[in-house]
Amino acid sequence: LFPYTTLFRSIYKFIYEALERSHAKLSFYQSRDREAEKQTVDIFKMLFKDKGEFFTSIYETPKSEFEHDCIIKYKRDIFIIEVKAAKIKEPFRDPEKSFVRILRDFNSESGIQKAYDQALHLKNTILLKEKTSLYNKAGAPIIELVRDHIRKIYIICITAESFGIIASNLSLLLEKPALEDYPWCCNLYDLDSFFDGINYLGLQVEDFIYYL
Repeated sequence: LFPYTTLFRSIYKFIYEALERSHAKLSFYQSRDREAEKQTVDIFKMLFKDKGEFFTSIYETPKSEFEHDCIIKYKRDIFIIEVKAAKIKEPFRDPEKSFVRILRDFNSESGIQKAYDQALHLKNTILLKEKTSLYNKAGAPIIELVRDHIRKIYIICITAESFGIIASNLSLLLEKPALEDYPWCCNLYDLDSFFDGINYLGLQVEDFIYYL
């Protein structure tokens, strides 16, 4: 069989690197980030439909501090979703150098660790206060979360590219408080396939929560 996946990856790599070398590099990065966030929200809406309240580009303070990509309020559950769209660098052949590069990508501003830390900051804020107001970029309050009305807060990290086993087994690299649950991490393309399968099987939001 023709290795079509290799062909697709080669085309993707060629176009990606051409854009990175072009004068449109900065706008490309910005568009990539926005599109990854938009696709993530669209995919989650496939499952939640009109049953969940979606809040995007939301801040913890009126001064546009501590931004979060998406928050979903579903009954008494809260889903904090952070999206990272960085390109993953190919590892070196040397195992030691390769590990350093993998760890650097994982802990970068666009990596899984940063996504988790951002979401955990908001989770802790919500749990420490009786009421937590969240704001849009203009500083207007758009939602108030009451701690005693919340059953559970889930942290979800979505990446534009696949991090492989270090995303599916976060115990390998993720640093977190001992008593905290691990977040759920998934790349954008697997997320689309996963929710498509959930819908095909006629499963509901509760089934996804049970999976988490």
